[in-house]
This record gives sequence, C-alpha cells and structure tokens, in this order.
Amino acid sequence: MAAHLPRRVFAAPFVLTLASACSPEPAHPVSSDASWFVSKSGDTCQAESNVDIQCPKGASCNPPPPRTYECPAAITKYPAKVVRHGQATECKVEVTTQDGTIREDPVPCP
Repeated sequence: MAAHLPRRVFAAPFVLTLASACSPEPAHPVSSDASWFVSKSGDTCQAESNVDIQCPKGASCNPPPPRTYECPAAITKYPAKVVRHGQATECKVEVTTQDGTIREDPVPCP
C-alpha cells in the first residue's frame, strides 16, 4: 500500500457578510385612509378601490377588481367617492352641495 502523504492544500475560506439597514420611521407619512369610486348600473352598484398603484418601469401591475356594493340611499349622484378615515368602521360619501362645499354623509364601507 502506498503511504499517505500529509494534506498540504486546504479549502478556500468561506466568508459570508450580511448587511441590513432599516429606518424607524417611513420616509413619507403613510395615510391609513381608504377611498373607493362607486358606480351604478341599473340597480347594481360597484365599488372600485382608489389605490395609487406604484409599479416598477416595465412591470405590469393590476389594481383589485371592482366589487359589488349595496347601493346606499345616501348616494344620489354617481359616480361617487366613498372614503374611510383612519381606523373608522363607518365610511362617508363625499357630496358636493349646490354652493360648492363638500359634505360627508355616513354610508357602509365597501
């Protein structure tokens, strides 16, 4: 049998460096408000989320599809904008009055 020669070549060292950075606060204020555009066709209403979709250049991003929404009596003119402020459980419909001011009437959230 041949004599074993001592090992003279060692494996290259493996070094893994991880770096992470995070910010305790967002770079810009985050709003917890939500809004929908409500449209009516016949007796059926649909609420479409008013989400500002930010897509990377060349990417295809889809907003959520409209959902069926019970037509509230408070909405008399369509399309209408329904908003939820903060963590509220009730939404408001924005109604423009004849003098041009905006009033918010309570409606169920979509």
